[in-house]
Amino acid sequence: MTQQVSIQGPGGDRLSLADDERTVLAAALEEIREHGYRDGSFARIARRARLEPDELCRRYPDERLLLVDALRYRDDLGIDLLPAAQRDGRALLQGFIDVARFSSETPGSVKLFAILSAAATAPDHPGHEYFRERYAWLRELLIDALRELEEEESCAASPIPRRSPRR
Repeated sequence: MTQQVSIQGPGGDRLSLADDERTVLAAALEEIREHGYRDGSFARIARRARLEPDELCRRYPDERLLLVDALRYRDDLGIDLLPAAQRDGRALLQGFIDVARFSSETPGSVKLFAILSAAATAPDHPGHEYFRERYAWLRELLIDALRELEEEESCAASPIPRRSPRR
């Protein structure tokens, strides 16, 4: 029997955000989309979110925290592209393709993801736990999807692990 992995998200539940938090994170993603990761501006993000720059700095004293939360928010939006039925391996794999396509529409966030995921390998990085949880969650979802295809005999039997190794 295939292990059921939550479609809810890397941390378990979907993000629960107040309207002002959602506005800030959407503003950060829009800034990254328009100006890229390196040329993004805290002041422009604050303006888009209808906040004073000082207020944004109080909420996010470390820019990396804002960037990681923006990626969490992007991931949460991407979950809507995944199928609701967890027992459909083919639909889940198609969902991953759809999420990749969605991400490619914001190349700045893809570049940001690549840079932060590399930096977050350091245990003291603010995004370390986010990336660790995210990769473990995705690994389990993919193993589940491949198992489903194998059980449907849509995928040749192969050495798909019963559970992913923990590191």
